[in-house]
Amino acid sequence: MKQKRIVAIIQARMGSTRLSGKVLEKIGEKTILEILINRLKESKFLDEIVVATTINEKDDVIVELSKKMGVKWYRGSEADVLSRYVEAARAFNADIVVRITADNPLTDPNLMDKLIERYLESDADYTYCNDAPLGVSTEIINLSALEKADKNAKSQSEREHVTLYIKSHSEDFKIQKVDSGLDNSDIRLTVDTKEDLELMRKIYENLGDLERLEIRDVVTFLKRNPEIYKINAQVKQKAPNLNMMKPKVSVVIRTHNSSKFVRNAVESALNQTLSKDIYEVLVVDDGSTDNTKEILKTYGNKIRIIEGKELGPIKAVNVGIAYANGDYIILLDSDDIFEPIILKEMYDILEKEKDFAFVYCDYFEKKIEEGETRIVFLRENIFSSVAGGILFRKSILEEIGGYDENFIFSEYDLLIKIMKKYKGRHIPKPLFTYVRHKESLTANQELVKEGIKQLFDKYGKIKALRDY
Repeated sequence: MKQKRIVAIIQARMGSTRLSGKVLEKIGEKTILEILINRLKESKFLDEIVVATTINEKDDVIVELSKKMGVKWYRGSEADVLSRYVEAARAFNADIVVRITADNPLTDPNLMDKLIERYLESDADYTYCNDAPLGVSTEIINLSALEKADKNAKSQSEREHVTLYIKSHSEDFKIQKVDSGLDNSDIRLTVDTKEDLELMRKIYENLGDLERLEIRDVVTFLKRNPEIYKINAQVKQKAPNLNMMKPKVSVVIRTHNSSKFVRNAVESALNQTLSKDIYEVLVVDDGSTDNTKEILKTYGNKIRIIEGKELGPIKAVNVGIAYANGDYIILLDSDDIFEPIILKEMYDILEKEKDFAFVYCDYFEKKIEEGETRIVFLRENIFSSVAGGILFRKSILEEIGGYDENFIFSEYDLLIKIMKKYKGRHIPKPLFTYVRHKESLTANQELVKEGIKQLFDKYGKIKALRDY
């Protein structure tokens, strides 16, 4: 059997929001990156050490240092760290990646070898520990797991924090947690602030050469010298934005020149009784030329914006589904409005009742020009529903292949295909408002006729089809 190639990949860059250029700060006579590389060279398992930096000119100095240290280097995206890792792993034929960050000069080669050994004894995709002092441990990931994460991770946080997608999708990966035997996870031995750097220099002044320090000796020293331990004790670790972590529900709003209506749609999606921690609002703006984009930008990181270029309404929806992180997806046109309880009521049903592939509700139909609003009672009549009132399991949408972009009324085609194999649950009360106006697709009667003909040609007459 071919022996697996184990490569340590160190992510390193000069840019940092809290301590710029930190990886080349000196502790004694050597930089943080030099100390780290020399500690890694003590490993019994590593076949290669690679420094993965960025294509920015300011990171040329990191490349020069790597050459000086006799280690390989790779240059990739600064923001998309996940892709940088995958590209570096492929470039150096890694089967197994040991993930290391350059601001951890006291990375423990003994603990790293313990994690590698435990990984090799298992069939895990990802091995880690979280009970050691911060900045001491490493993560072990196989290349196929990294590639799967790279293919599927969509959010900024998942692209920036390399293993976040794997941790957030534990059902898709074999994850192994190992006890370090070091404990003291409250001790901070990483360098991300000036306080961290000051602590590290104090350790050097008192214990000497950091390249050969045992972590247990560092822990003992800090416990005996609380005035030094307290130097960085109040520093909070920078964590992924919780709003960008994997949600349970994704609201996908499609827009195109929707400045008259889009604010109401977005507000209704944001003002839900469902906990903000478990749902996201994703807007696919399909090449708007009015001030829709400016309106969307006012929401900052409350929403995710995906830019399209005249994809068309159906393809825009499929793009939204592809980028959605939730286990459940609901679609909202930019001129429609949710009731505040819709997400919670639907989510609770699908979480508890696993037999249902989707849940749908009655709705208000508002005709703006006529000044009329009526309630559409479905009474189990799914084919009178509209997309904004249906919460789907994402896995089912993916299985079906999403919305057929050849159909004008693709939601009906989708529902017919889903209902051949699955069933839905009806909520007998109106939970959103479907808005019809002169700019709506359904105002174009020729297009409506063509859409209905498409469905009839494929499926025969659908008696329950909504009245257009």
